[in-house]
Amino acid sequence: MSTRLLIPIVLIVAAVGGGVWLVTSGALDSERDVTTNSDVAYEHYLDGRAHLERYAFEDAIEAYQAAAAADTNFAMAYLGLGRAQARLGRTVLARVSMKKAFDKREHASELERLWIERNEAAVSRKFEVAASITDDLVSRFGDHPWVLRLQGDIAREEQRLADAVEFYRRGLELDHEAVDLHNLLGYAYLAMGKYEEAIQSLERYAFYAPDQANPHDSLGEAYLATGRYDDATQEFLTALELDPAFLWSALHLADVLTVTGQIDRAHRILDDYEELMLERGWSDQLALARIMVDMYSEQWTSLIPRANELLRDVEIMSKPSELMVFAFFARTMAQLELGDLDAATASLDQLTDTTEKFFASLSQYPWYQKAEAINRALVNARFARAQGRPEEGIEELATAIADSDASPHRLAFFRYHLALGQYDAGLYEDAAATAMTALEKIPTLPNLNFVAAMAKVKLGEREEALDHLRVYLEVMRRADEGHPGVARATRMFKRLVPRS
Repeated sequence: MSTRLLIPIVLIVAAVGGGVWLVTSGALDSERDVTTNSDVAYEHYLDGRAHLERYAFEDAIEAYQAAAAADTNFAMAYLGLGRAQARLGRTVLARVSMKKAFDKREHASELERLWIERNEAAVSRKFEVAASITDDLVSRFGDHPWVLRLQGDIAREEQRLADAVEFYRRGLELDHEAVDLHNLLGYAYLAMGKYEEAIQSLERYAFYAPDQANPHDSLGEAYLATGRYDDATQEFLTALELDPAFLWSALHLADVLTVTGQIDRAHRILDDYEELMLERGWSDQLALARIMVDMYSEQWTSLIPRANELLRDVEIMSKPSELMVFAFFARTMAQLELGDLDAATASLDQLTDTTEKFFASLSQYPWYQKAEAINRALVNARFARAQGRPEEGIEELATAIADSDASPHRLAFFRYHLALGQYDAGLYEDAAATAMTALEKIPTLPNLNFVAAMAKVKLGEREEALDHLRVYLEVMRRADEGHPGVARATRMFKRLVPRS
């Protein structure tokens, strides 16, 4: 499980995931690694931790409750209980459990006490206090597996990916049972664009934990990012077979179905899981998923009311968020596609204001300026195209892409829009080159293959255009009947095929 892969504002999402207070404390091989005076409580605690790492949250809650009942001073049991409750959206209960952990921390070891205090500071949004405690943990317990993992997670948040890999590797050397570190390694490699290493790490994770849903979901995400869409679909389905309530795989399955043109099926997946998502407090994720399906499938008329409904939510409007930025972005893009420039201009003003406020909250991260620049350049380029001046948006977007150190799959959406702008400006060689830069890393990207084919046709390179169309049509072979992209590609293919 990780962040979503289809969202156009991908550089935001990639950087702000993580949940600083949900760091896992993995098992150690040699001795009891948490403080309790009860063997029974410890056994229940180990069961709870195992269930939590398997994302079996109800079972984890039951085990942690049993651990706390066997030892009422067992601080780490209360912490684990709160984590499991939080993952099910039971926020009030989670905070009660976290408070109990904090109140019982004097019965714990020094490491556990600091761990719990850091958790409490993060939950209470006392970020300076949490940072100070983190420094204390690193200086005093820097080689402990928990703290190595924490350092790796922080390095990932700050986009210090090579450092994250090193911390996770050291953690695995000390704790071979912490197989989910292969998951974190895989995501770090994925963010670096080291796709072979990412897939190897996540395949290893799935090998060590074949009966868990999360390894298959994570491996599916890697396959989705690298254009192995059939493999991705199978992994998400496997995850859902193992755990029908594993919501991340439902969302990711909707993603891969959307990319491959299976829009009706993507909507059915979201409909099937709507009740459970709302029950678990996933309304934001569900709203985001529906807007993303509409946007990727160019269903602009249905996208706008979805975005408007989301943006009417006063709670969301009160604090700029990733979701709010995306909703403004998607609505602006839809209005442009429908030719409503006045509405798009007004929406752009709101998007600009919201984006500035949102990125200001991320100013402690050095990557945020580049992320803001590339997203701003994308919107400006799209406006220039809508106003019939595509050449005006090219340079800014090309520069932002060149300056970005994001991985190829996260830059693909931006390169697609750059290529479209170049094509509309009559710069067919540039459009083809932009598309090919993305396709060299991920050859099956459908949209980039399509725009490459269009550019190759203009350049008179018929065979190359046919090759790109073949890839596009193969990827989209299960698309909904009447899919507009498939219809256009089929017509183009027939025009290019030599007649006997």
